Amino acid sequence: MMISPEGFIQECIDMTYSELICVRDELIEEIRNFEKCKVNPSEIMINPSPEVTYQCNLDYLGSLCELISKKYHTEFVWCDDKKDENYLFKIRDFLESKGLRYESTLNNQIKDRNEGKKYAKWEHIRALIYAMLTNQTKWHRIEPHFAEIDVLFFDYDPVILKSTSGEYFADKLFKLKCGNISTTSQMNALSYNFDILQSIEKEYGSLDLFVLSSPAHEIVQKLSKKSSKYKLKMLGEALAREYLRNVGIDGAKPDVHLCRFLSGSRMGNGNHTPATTREVYDSVLELSKATDLSMITIDNYIWSYCADGYGEVCTSTPRCSICETRQLCNYKK
Repeated sequence: MMISPEGFIQECIDMTYSELICVRDELIEEIRNFEKCKVNPSEIMINPSPEVTYQCNLDYLGSLCELISKKYHTEFVWCDDKKDENYLFKIRDFLESKGLRYESTLNNQIKDRNEGKKYAKWEHIRALIYAMLTNQTKWHRIEPHFAEIDVLFFDYDPVILKSTSGEYFADKLFKLKCGNISTTSQMNALSYNFDILQSIEKEYGSLDLFVLSSPAHEIVQKLSKKSSKYKLKMLGEALAREYLRNVGIDGAKPDVHLCRFLSGSRMGNGNHTPATTREVYDSVLELSKATDLSMITIDNYIWSYCADGYGEVCTSTPRCSICETRQLCNYKK
């Protein structure tokens, strides 16, 4: 009597990846023998018939391949059978051994939102400006100046900000050494962007309700896609994701470090180098499920591991000799 596919898989559930491959090969051999009419004539009258056995073997093979895929991820990709063996924790240990800070205050924002916090309009404006300041610059240049930046932007009072020229903000930012290649254009776009935020607020009731009105990737598209009526000037997908993270929406920012680290030629499973925005998001999401870490935490581990002034390991010219993930990496010199 043949057992169900579920029963068959239950018998295989504790096998290793290599053992499952052997079972798969045996199934395939039986299937091919039937298809090539290599069935023993003496078996024609047995119950179950060869036809029923063939159908069951096909069902077993389909279910078995799903189990093999999961087992492969467990043993060779994410090591999620023992979460503390995941390469992310090796990166964390490396950063700790070097005395490098990797924890992100963004985790507090996620925690606050999960506990019911609602972000006010001024907090959204601050989140947007902070996101813009991360564009094409080294974050360790910006972080020490948060208090000065808050004062510079009048504690994010929208009325005062709207009536102040972009040149004023750009000049002050450069004096703080917090400017980037796009700062002047970004600051000149503030007035327009405030008008868009006001229209969003009018339609949704608040900016906070807007960012919660759809999945994060859809909000990103609304804020960054050229055809969207909510498109903010000087805000692409990466900066839109950074803005959302600044108001407690979990996610990863596909900046140069993550796109390089999670590319197909390094630690990613995709086909692109650098990785696409979608590949970064999918990779970080899968890592989050495997480790129970927030996407922001994973982002921060990888970013800190790669960035100038921090780990400086997986850079444009990687330091493979000291890399904690080199055995899993696809990088070829």
